[in-house]
Amino acid sequence: MRIFIKVIVNLVTSLRLIFSVFLLFLLSKISNTSFLIITIIMFLTDWIDGYLARKFKVQTLFGSALDTIADKVFCIILIIPLLNKIDYFVLILIGEIFIATINIIAYFEGKQTKAHIIGKAKMWVLSITIILGYTYLFNYISLPLIIISLIITFVLQLLTFITYIDYLKKQVPHKEKYSKIKTFGDIFYRLFSTSYYLNKKA
Repeated sequence: MRIFIKVIVNLVTSLRLIFSVFLLFLLSKISNTSFLIITIIMFLTDWIDGYLARKFKVQTLFGSALDTIADKVFCIILIIPLLNKIDYFVLILIGEIFIATINIIAYFEGKQTKAHIIGKAKMWVLSITIILGYTYLFNYISLPLIIISLIITFVLQLLTFITYIDYLKKQVPHKEKYSKIKTFGDIFYRLFSTSYYLNKKA
């Protein structure tokens, strides 16, 4: 049963990543309202996969990495079309790239960033800002509301970046905590074992 739930959770996350590839194509092929509805649903999958993983205790290193990649790719691809009409979105784009870079550096140093309330709030506000950006692009709302949302998002990005840096400075690398990978089974265990993932985060 838990294996089945793991597959479902990763499929939900993968769906967000797959749709990222087709979003720009859909933008010119479907109605504005349909595009917004699909975008909102895809943002909600970020909450759904995390909720299911925690509820059924099926968190894995693979799922965590896939979720992070899906989030960043999805948001960055959505931001690109908005740059032509709202220049300020470039700050948000840079902010997401910097945060993604911190995650990559942490990984290669044997460390990991920690899900923090500020980071979670940033993700939700970023989602709302992107959706508002498209409502402005589709001439549904005025610019001032977008500007306010952009400012709040950028501030939260800065706080997230600072929080990650501070956390990583205090964290001891995990490189020597676990035995070296010797077989394919070791790789599979580290990627898909919930116990390994939870012990690694402890």
